[in-house]
Amino acid sequence: MKKALTIVFAAILALSLAACGTKEEAEPETVTRSMEYAVNPVRDMDSLEDVNRVVGTAIKRPAGEVSEESFSVIDGQIMIAQYDFFRGAVAYCLRAAESKEDISGYYIEGGALGEVYANEELKKPVSTGDSLWFRWFEGDVQYSLLATGGVKEADFMAIVDSVR
Repeated sequence: MKKALTIVFAAILALSLAACGTKEEAEPETVTRSMEYAVNPVRDMDSLEDVNRVVGTAIKRPAGEVSEESFSVIDGQIMIAQYDFFRGAVAYCLRAAESKEDISGYYIEGGALGEVYANEELKKPVSTGDSLWFRWFEGDVQYSLLATGGVKEADFMAIVDSVR
């Protein structure tokens, strides 16, 4: 009798160990992720002349000394020429495009500067904190100049006058 019980208990133990060991693993779920890449619309250029040639604009360098110049073309819905430079501690961004749409690239409460002032012919620069912005048209080409870093209005307008 003891022998029979021992065999029964051994069989139960073997079956319980076998049941634990044959656990079926679930296959991992396949996760498919769609990667969409945004194309950077900004192309660096070697010179202001290259920018003007590609976009068909006539951006000029301001009179006087400037530093840290960079040149680029923004190829989005409209093609925009961009010329960035410093005069002292003030950063300037001069843009030009054959467009009546906003090309400022600067946003304030209420929208982009060019949209907020879309129906106004500017007589003087728009002040936004420590920044000044001005826009003008020469034929079909719109020009937009933004200065950040606490520029005085007279100094800013001297830059505008020298690039017009």
